[in-house]
Amino acid sequence: MTAMNNELSNLSRELHRKNLSLQQAMAEIKFLKGLLPICMHCKKIRDDKGYWNNIEAYITKHSDASFSHAICDDCAKKFYSEYLEDPNKVEDNEEQ
Repeated sequence: MTAMNNELSNLSRELHRKNLSLQQAMAEIKFLKGLLPICMHCKKIRDDKGYWNNIEAYITKHSDASFSHAICDDCAKKFYSEYLEDPNKVEDNEEQ
């Protein structure tokens, strides 16, 4: 009977440790869900307090995502065509 009590006690402590570990892991998880009100023109996102934030700042604050900026082919042609060797060589890569 004592051996069973010891085993039950050990299992209970292990379960408690694993629950604490899981709670700590879940506390560190950040994720976005639901609808995000986004301006159809400037793409700023309205937060819960009604303030408009640029999309990069909002997502960085509310998740573990970070950004690196690049220029898509369409914008390269539109805004920087004078710097391209052959602006016509940049392909349109729009999703169909």
